[in-house]
Amino acid sequence: ITNTYVSPKTEVTGTKVWVNGPEVKPNIMLQLFRDGEAHLEPVELVDGETVYTWTELDKTDLNGVDYVYTVDEVSVPKNYEKSIEDYTITNTYVIPKTDIKVYKSWVNGPILKPSIEIQLYRDGEPMGDPVVLDDGVFEYTWTDMDATDIDGNVYVYTVDEINVPENYEKDITDFVIVNTYLSPKTTVRADKIWDGGPKPQIEIQLFRNGEAYGDPVVLNEGVTSYLWEDLELTDIYGELYVYTVDELNVPEDYVKHISEDGLTITNTFVEPELPSTGSSQAHVYMSMGLIAMGMLFMVIPRRRKE
Repeated sequence: ITNTYVSPKTEVTGTKVWVNGPEVKPNIMLQLFRDGEAHLEPVELVDGETVYTWTELDKTDLNGVDYVYTVDEVSVPKNYEKSIEDYTITNTYVIPKTDIKVYKSWVNGPILKPSIEIQLYRDGEPMGDPVVLDDGVFEYTWTDMDATDIDGNVYVYTVDEINVPENYEKDITDFVIVNTYLSPKTTVRADKIWDGGPKPQIEIQLFRNGEAYGDPVVLNEGVTSYLWEDLELTDIYGELYVYTVDELNVPEDYVKHISEDGLTITNTFVEPELPSTGSSQAHVYMSMGLIAMGMLFMVIPRRRKE
């Protein structure tokens, strides 16, 4: 009589637990091990499946020694960490990290740039304190920032400049902040002073850095000033313009003077010389005749004595 040992049968159930992370879970592969050696082919658990049972497994070897069955996850999904207790495999979501880099660009303006403050926002809310970019600093990087929330929802990061520097306008595209220089505005007033004489009509020309700017303006009699408004105070590099005025044609019988600041024109009247008359010429001729007769009378007596 021969008795052949037949191993009793058992089953092993592997359970999958997800902690946090996106609602849609990745597919995973479970591997059954027997005494530390892979047993059978891995099985796949797709999204929504959390258990798998291996049935009709030999409980012992041929000598009746119990097999030790374990399960493991073949590959841990990205952004998860794994822990195993008995036949339960737990994947806990680990928030991935990211870097946020902002770039600063200046268009025109003075060589020396003002310091600016940049605020990072996450889903529209300020994230941390503002950072200062001084002159010559054109970028900043926030490191090791959470890319998602605990449920795997991607955070939306944005940046903004807290206070736009004076005489600049702001434009933001993604993470690039551009400040473009805008020349401040000014007004220039020309004053006209008359010193004596009538007040003829004159034309005044505005000059910017020595070059005629715009058309001349006419000052009629009685008008003693003119105001140019909304003029650019500087060039695109922030250099101050020098505005001056001049009178195009000095009126007859006047002498022009322009003040040191180049904005006040004074015309001084000069009395014209009166033309000579006929009676005056007759007096001159008569005087010359009398002198000539006197000289003649002096010469005649001298000759008689001789």
